[in-house]
Amino acid sequence: MDNASSAGAQEFRVSPETVLKAIRVISEQCDLLRKKNLYANQELLIAPGADTDPISASVIHAWNENLVLGDNSYATRIEQYASSLEGLANQLTAAAREYQITEEEINSALAGKSAS
Repeated sequence: MDNASSAGAQEFRVSPETVLKAIRVISEQCDLLRKKNLYANQELLIAPGADTDPISASVIHAWNENLVLGDNSYATRIEQYASSLEGLANQLTAAAREYQITEEEINSALAGKSAS
């Protein structure tokens, strides 16, 4: 039997508890990623000194742009990913409301407390 044919349709069961757990985990990971990104940005950013030669200044500028400051920098891409995680958490929160989960239960999940 080949793997492609055995990978057919799978059944996923979604419960209110699962939605609350997913909200919590995704929100926690988003917050953690943003904190680590902020810390890394501070550590990676290089300020040229007053006596920096032109070649070193050019390299420092390229470093800062590619890693931290540029529109397409690694830091910007990480923030975009964190924003997509935040959007997913918001979608899950909306789904939780459709399950008629209370705001208190949602806020407890976000605070890392048991959903039950």
